[in-house]
Amino acid sequence: IQIIRSACLISTTFITYLAVKYNDLINFYIIFFSTPLFVSIFSYFFLKEKLSKYSIVLIILSFLTIIFALQPDKTFLTIYIFLPILTAILFALYQLLTKIVSKDKEPFVALFYTGILGTIIFSIIVVFNWQPIKDSSVWLILFFLGIIGYLSHFIFAYVLQYLDLSFITNFQYSQLIWASIINVYFFHDPLSTSKLIGIILIILLGILFVQNRIKT
Repeated sequence: IQIIRSACLISTTFITYLAVKYNDLINFYIIFFSTPLFVSIFSYFFLKEKLSKYSIVLIILSFLTIIFALQPDKTFLTIYIFLPILTAILFALYQLLTKIVSKDKEPFVALFYTGILGTIIFSIIVVFNWQPIKDSSVWLILFFLGIIGYLSHFIFAYVLQYLDLSFITNFQYSQLIWASIINVYFFHDPLSTSKLIGIILIILLGILFVQNRIKT
């Protein structure tokens, strides 16, 4: 299970690069945000987690809010549209398997298997595709990227020991909030009205979802 779980995350990472290469980034994110829907379905059937009709409605509304906020363009439907769909399914499977192994394993164990398998696979790939990094600042960026990734997956595996998967996965929609803040602050991209409305709706729907899950 650990090996399959790690393979799902590695495949998600690899296919993500292909997906954004052949699809617009906005279109990729719209489809990728279907991950919580897949996770909820998987957790219901395989983990027997309780999911009320109200919670399902809130999850669907959150996904529709993402579509409204990001405004897909005319290039949405292409022959490469299956790539982001596959990314969402693989990432959902990764989360499902992480929940399974987190029941009686320390988060460090899950990170160990993912790190080892990823190191082996990508070390082989990089031998045939290596290009020297001339800018030394890139190494610093890669270092912090690794730290952020480590902390994210560690916290995710740790929290899954105590909370339902279908509860945690809905917080992924908050990425729209953080991505919008980063785009405005670092890249000076304007915050459109649709994105602002989407952020407000995501916060409200998230609060309602958490309140409903606490009650149930």
